[in-house]
Amino acid sequence: MHFLGAVIGGNNTSEAEAIIDPYSEYEEVEEYVLYTRDEFLKDNRENDRRLIEREGENQHDRMSEAFEEAERRLALNDEEALEAYAQYCGYSLNEDGDVVSTFNDDSFYDWYEFGGRWEELTEGVQGKTCKELSTLYENGDSTVVTLLDDLCVFATRTGMREACSIPCPI
Repeated sequence: MHFLGAVIGGNNTSEAEAIIDPYSEYEEVEEYVLYTRDEFLKDNRENDRRLIEREGENQHDRMSEAFEEAERRLALNDEEALEAYAQYCGYSLNEDGDVVSTFNDDSFYDWYEFGGRWEELTEGVQGKTCKELSTLYENGDSTVVTLLDDLCVFATRTGMREACSIPCPI
């Protein structure tokens, strides 16, 4: 998916990059608990039970690999099931059996390009203040109206916000 984003602040590309760096999928974050052990077990066992109930009505579906795996996991004790669900879902567990992650929950991009397909359109607005852009928008400047109406995300030194169709977000 492609979208138009704006970086408010920064005097050059490297300063703008520093503003958006915290929102990268690749930004390293401290390990955190995504799901507690108990909620992870409960949710996954419920999912397996629903699968068995849904597919168990049909003889052909009961032969499916998913059905067989769900039955196998439900027969395991809690410790074995926890390991099986973690492996099935591709999660890591901490010493307490909680599901942990280092995925940046604040991320909104995995790749970006300054300018990109909008480079010609954005050329005339580079360096404008938010107030100047707002005035241009209010006066119906076609370039600014097109850009701000298509704006999906903007980032400032104080944070990132979604801003679809919001003229000159502050």
